[in-house]
Amino acid sequence: MAFSGYRKPISKVRWIISTLILIPILVVWSFFLTGHWKSFKVISRSMEPTLLIDDYLVMREQNDFPNLDNLIVVVRDPFGSTMPLVKRVIAGANSTVRVSNGRIYLDGSDKSLPGEVLADTPNQRWILKPDEVFLLGDNRNNSQDSSEFGPIPRSDILGVITYRYWPISRLGKIQ
Repeated sequence: MAFSGYRKPISKVRWIISTLILIPILVVWSFFLTGHWKSFKVISRSMEPTLLIDDYLVMREQNDFPNLDNLIVVVRDPFGSTMPLVKRVIAGANSTVRVSNGRIYLDGSDKSLPGEVLADTPNQRWILKPDEVFLLGDNRNNSQDSSEFGPIPRSDILGVITYRYWPISRLGKIQ
């Protein structure tokens, strides 16, 4: 059978559906291309049970978030490693963080934060500057965080983790 060169035209409904599918894909792709969003793979247990090894995450630029309290962020490693750290912000600008008997207290409160007691951590107190944040891993006793290296400048934050896209069984927004 010879090629006739005739091609059946695409229906208007099919064209509209294709366009409606393609536009969101192009928007998401453009966010990744411009650097507003980045993809990360979890490689440590420091944020368990919230994030597990081999979870794939989407990070947004931190400039999109005026208040970082209780958000999970990606930061430059204060010890100079090329691998960034993923931690939760537990205190922001001008806060006071105190560790006493392994418990963490914020701004002079008598009630400690929920979570594990920090093992082998001396009693300490930090008063954060206006441009600093205090970070902890959700798996506190298996995390290199501000309980070891102190508060970090907000400028060291690379972005905020907003979404997990793999594995599909755990797909969704990160809290």
